[in-house]
Amino acid sequence: MKNVNYLLLVLSIFVMTSVLMAEFFDGNNVYLEVLKDHSYKELTWPGSDGFDVSSYSDIWLGALRGGEPYVVSNGEWKNIFGPVFSDEDEWNDVPEGVEKLSELDYFLSCNDDNADNGPWGIKLWGHGLSWSDNDNADYLIFNFPIFNETGQIMEDTYFGIEWDFDIGGSADYSDDMVAYDEEHDIAYMYDYNGNPPIYAGISYLSDDACSFSWSYSYSDDSEQYNVMSSGEFDSDSTNPYDYNFLICTGPYDIPNGERRDVDWVLVIGNTFDEMIENLIAAESKYAELGLDIELTYFRANPNYGSISLKWEVISDENIIGFNLYRREVSEGEAPVRENYNSPLQEQCDYLWFRVNDTLITGTNPYSYTDREVEEGEQYEYRLEAVLTDDESEILGTTTATSGSGAPGSFSIVSIYPNPCVDTLNCVMAVPEAGNIEMAIYDISGRRVAEKEITVESSGEVEVELDVAGLVSGIYTLNASFGTSYTSKRVVLEK
Repeated sequence: MKNVNYLLLVLSIFVMTSVLMAEFFDGNNVYLEVLKDHSYKELTWPGSDGFDVSSYSDIWLGALRGGEPYVVSNGEWKNIFGPVFSDEDEWNDVPEGVEKLSELDYFLSCNDDNADNGPWGIKLWGHGLSWSDNDNADYLIFNFPIFNETGQIMEDTYFGIEWDFDIGGSADYSDDMVAYDEEHDIAYMYDYNGNPPIYAGISYLSDDACSFSWSYSYSDDSEQYNVMSSGEFDSDSTNPYDYNFLICTGPYDIPNGERRDVDWVLVIGNTFDEMIENLIAAESKYAELGLDIELTYFRANPNYGSISLKWEVISDENIIGFNLYRREVSEGEAPVRENYNSPLQEQCDYLWFRVNDTLITGTNPYSYTDREVEEGEQYEYRLEAVLTDDESEILGTTTATSGSGAPGSFSIVSIYPNPCVDTLNCVMAVPEAGNIEMAIYDISGRRVAEKEITVESSGEVEVELDVAGLVSGIYTLNASFGTSYTSKRVVLEK
């Protein structure tokens, strides 16, 4: 891989209240630049031939709060820790569970205390990974865990990266082009005249992008959320300009007390092909780190005398099976709440008992029933994936109290896959026997699909909906049970 003359090693993409720090490799020398007291954050990448690239960046996070859009962005994040680098003594002060994973790591954390319509109780970490060797020197991998401390579920959550690459630096920012490459799922910018010959882009590693825009505008949270959740991808620009773009992923449902990780990469190259070559190298490194096994959900449903467990992963290509471990949770003790889909946390040393005698196999989603439980006891379960290279990885934890009876209310527990293509699965919790009426509406409010089922007892029920006849777009799934009503947003991608 041909190495670019400069490398941004670590950067913070939080604006307004946080400190932006950057590191560069230029030969064997490392340079540290700290930019403070800016109303926005600008970063310069000096190259040996005299050109530079400046950058403005921001994180958008949008979710439904009581059915209404809630978005944090553009200076609404409040810095609560960091930034720190892994080669400094202060790295020892980072929150428990943050491990050094690369040659030079970077960490900070923030919350939504400064949000215009907040705070709601969202915390966000930023963990940057970087390497100096020639094969891995032209990209940065980032892990962003989203912590839900709102006291309620964060429904239809979208994560977005807003970026303004000024190719050629602040003195030459009006002749850039912006584009999205569907094959490699990367949004990128480059100079219209090819001077300097630099391509810089953003791509998600843990998920696919769900929308891309450089022509967006907004005046409130609702309009911002609509941009993120539109499911639309703007065409490539045709004229040079001072562009910025927004690339988003989602949606996710994040239960209260849980976390959801979003992993992505910033990649550079002297040509488009070189940028893609470096992206492929980043994806390979990401796979080596074991960050690519993503757990969609892991649930425990209590019954009398047993606990039913169910989980789904985005891809099980490199998984040969699973192990489940159980431990009793003492009264008043908080669950471990380990990382749900990106193994960046240290595992706590509790006494875990392996539940299954043989490796759990089958088809995705997977399930297992634990019948060796005592009534009324609270248990925590740990899910382990066994990989094809004789290694294993802890994916996450969940808790349940055996014999706790029927659900207290009707709700949609999860929908998957989302985005979907031809079929949509909906898992619902029902407090008693009865009828469930389901309907799907398009963005204009027109009912385009419906289904009615009868359940014979309380618990969870899973329903498959046929959406093969619907076109790509944003839909709403409504479900009613007696006088209870609930809804979820659905994305179709054909």
